[in-house]
Formats: sequence, structure tokens, C-alpha cells
Amino acid sequence: MKTTVEQVLVFNSNAALYLSMHQKKQSPFLYALTKMQTRVKNIVSEFSESTEDARVELAGKDEKGFIIVENDTYKFTPENRKKLNEKVRELKSKEVDIEPYIATSVPEDLDLTFREVFTPFVLKELSEAEAESLFSKK
Repeated sequence: MKTTVEQVLVFNSNAALYLSMHQKKQSPFLYALTKMQTRVKNIVSEFSESTEDARVELAGKDEKGFIIVENDTYKFTPENRKKLNEKVRELKSKEVDIEPYIATSVPEDLDLTFREVFTPFVLKELSEAEAESLFSKK
């Protein structure tokens, strides 16, 4: 499936949250989340590395060329802050191709927000009839 790096990042952080909420439990759904996190790991790492590269490149430097750090964060000129934000947006909008791992079962009480974020990574897209049936149960 084609998706953006930003969607991968949102999936990954929500999968981590969901898994932390269900520690020491096992299910096909939790397995699918874990399996998919493994599949997106390189995309997440590449984004983090590219973002850090841009931060180092654009951060303010002192007269000796060392990065200026204030309050444990890099210092940027307004112009370079804008450049960094543009670079991060560009990195997040990059399209990637990844194979989904569709769960064989889904918890009935899965929150709608999680359901939206996990589709189509571990959940198949619902038809209108399936969505109506699902939401009428709640």
C-alpha cells in the first residue's frame, strides 16, 4: 500500500500506545500491531535520522563551529527555523510503499480513533454496510 511517512509515524506512535495499554496480553490483533511496527521500523528510523541531520545542518553555530544549545535544544535563526519546518514537512509528506499486515480478529471495543489510525495498516477498509453495522452496535 502507498502511504505517507506522516501516516506511518501516526500509526507507529498509536500502536505503541495501544500495546502499552495491553501489556502482558496476547491476541491476533496485538500480534498484528507488533508485526506492523517491525515493518515500519526502518521508515521511522530514516525519518528520525533525516530530521536530526537537518537540525544539525541548520542549527546556529558559534565562532568555533559548535552547535549553540539553549535549554537543552538547538538554537535556530528564524530563517533556519522556517527551513527546518519546511524540511520536516517535506520528509513527512514523502510517499512510501509498505505491505500491510491485516489482523485476523479485531477487539469489539476498539476505539474509533484507533480504528481510523490502524486502517489500512492492520485493519481492512470497511464497506459502508460494514461501517453502519459496526457503529449501530455502539
